[in-house]
Amino acid sequence: MWSIALSLSSSLMNQMLMKFQPMNVACCFISAVVLSSDSYLPICLFFLVMRARFYNTWKLNLAMKRKTVVSLVLVLSFVLVPIVNADCIELKYDDEFSNLSSGKAKGYQVAVRFSLPVQSARLVKARFEISINPSDFEVHVYDLNGNDLVPPLTVTPVSQGWYDVPLNIMVPSDFYIALEYLEDSKPYIAEDSNVVQGHSYQRATSADPWSLNIDGNYMIRAVVCYTPPIGGVLISNTIPTIVSWLIAGITTVSLSAGIALKKKRQI
Repeated sequence: MWSIALSLSSSLMNQMLMKFQPMNVACCFISAVVLSSDSYLPICLFFLVMRARFYNTWKLNLAMKRKTVVSLVLVLSFVLVPIVNADCIELKYDDEFSNLSSGKAKGYQVAVRFSLPVQSARLVKARFEISINPSDFEVHVYDLNGNDLVPPLTVTPVSQGWYDVPLNIMVPSDFYIALEYLEDSKPYIAEDSNVVQGHSYQRATSADPWSLNIDGNYMIRAVVCYTPPIGGVLISNTIPTIVSWLIAGITTVSLSAGIALKKKRQI
């Protein structure tokens, strides 16, 4: 679908840029912005077809090569950047308002179990809201069998508020993000207790089974990129996607040049 969209847009932009009129340049920007969302793709395609129908000029000259390069650069610059991260979202089970906090004994673990609507995803960030006593703690990512999906990470928040831990691992449809205390009562992790979601767990040691936290929701979140994506392009598939787009663009330019040459010869 995106290859088709790129083909149409690059063809249109290649022709519109033959004349640097304000309206044409504005249409190029609008096309690129609209292309950054799957939900607007039908509108974009209609827009491209109408522009091509009423504003096409098939003139082949020496400047066409330069215009072709400019059009492809514009397409990749304004379409690729917003699309790359379009499928990444933040998963959470808290209501964003902390009214509790927990500080546990050394070795204790608190966690949130995340459930995905797909079989797997790329976990790119774990987030923890520290309420008081920021201090070192250990980050774990577990599957349902208790296996570490990434080697434990020791991190050091230096202030209260949200603390982000960059990650880059594939996770199954259900997984845990856990905080393990390296000191007694440091740090305190924020909770909300307005509507208990049943996704927060705790245990005294890593060898113990998880027990459900019935008092609140630990404010631990996950930023994931879905596979397959919900709109957009997978970050992990960026390189092959770029290649397919370039092939589509080059093919379109070649076809455009061939049609233009044919029309010129018929005149």
